[in-house]
Amino acid sequence: MPVLKPDPQAEALLQPLSTVLAAGLDSLPNAPDARVRVSKTDGFFRIDLGDLPVIVLSEALLGPDMLHPAEAGRPFALDRWRRAVSALLEGLALLTLERDLGAPLDPADWRVAGLAGLAADLACPDLQLALPDLVRAAAAPRPGSEPRAGVAVYRAAYALGEDPWALAKAWLSGPGPTVEDWLRYGRWVLGAGLPAHVGVAVDPAPLVDIPVDLPAWSWARLEVPAHPRGGRILVSGGAVVADPWAPGGQVHRTLAGALAEPGALRPDVGGPVGSWDCVSARGFGQVFGVRGMTFSFHASGRMELVLADAFAGGLDALEAAEEVGTSGHAPGTWKVEGERFMRFFGLELSGLSMHGRKNRNFVVPAGPMGLGQILQAMQATPWRWEVREQDLYLSGDLMGGRVELRMRPSA
Repeated sequence: MPVLKPDPQAEALLQPLSTVLAAGLDSLPNAPDARVRVSKTDGFFRIDLGDLPVIVLSEALLGPDMLHPAEAGRPFALDRWRRAVSALLEGLALLTLERDLGAPLDPADWRVAGLAGLAADLACPDLQLALPDLVRAAAAPRPGSEPRAGVAVYRAAYALGEDPWALAKAWLSGPGPTVEDWLRYGRWVLGAGLPAHVGVAVDPAPLVDIPVDLPAWSWARLEVPAHPRGGRILVSGGAVVADPWAPGGQVHRTLAGALAEPGALRPDVGGPVGSWDCVSARGFGQVFGVRGMTFSFHASGRMELVLADAFAGGLDALEAAEEVGTSGHAPGTWKVEGERFMRFFGLELSGLSMHGRKNRNFVVPAGPMGLGQILQAMQATPWRWEVREQDLYLSGDLMGGRVELRMRPSA
């Protein structure tokens, strides 16, 4: 337990909560000894270093007002006596962290201010010392620009079974939280975790749509309005997003944020826009040759299939390929179904005709047979798409088997 040497003003200020404070100091057994005095200072406290460090409490805590001026307008603001206890404990935590790391720390860094705030809160849980900062963090989730909101990061980590002191030392010595961890903490702060912990009504930050710019070390609750085609959320800079793929026809809600660098979120089509000539297919244990089939995907969500003497088949179908083909135009729509998944809808196949080649002069509707039947079946399930070395690959379930189509950009 640290030994404190308060001046008369500090002793009088802390006396109303001295019993609670003494119990709280027992939870900081490794904190250094310190003097405590009251003087003019910015914020709630400052540290003056020397042979014996001094925690300087703000003279505004002496009253006569019940609240420190910096508390003005904050929900669940601490009275001046609780704020004095919090400031003292935060100062001790800061001194402990500086000693352990062997370097001076910036109190305006959320990684420092947040740990100090959590240490004070854990030391005297009955005083709810972190409540104003936790509620504020949910409403303005920007620890990078509001350092005291950093207590919400550590409280989330603590609730998830992690050691806040170990995290602070790692983050202050290294790159900071990972993408996955930052989003996990954000879900706790902006989801059900923080309100359940504080036990009071919390108004989280409002939902935002893209495009949006995010400051460093922040979170945002996204709500992208429904779009028939759907789309993808593109990130740049330090931005991250939990689920960037917005399914077509659905409102898309997800969590985003930015790490050490500011970032931006921008809308993207979310599909392989352009015209593609199908050149081969794999499925049912064999490779199929394909000719005369072009898929065109438009950013609007419109799609077109143009068949020009088209045919698809294996080696055993070479003779048939010389005898018949399918031609025509089949418009339809496509939409995003998930991460690199798309689905086809409403293909109008009545314009497709199967016809003879060379000396075989016949024309019949192709909708219920041949390629028409295959195209109709392609609408039953989603198709995963991937562009590799400029070629587009579509893979999905078709007529009871797994099929992969390979396409090249149209000339």
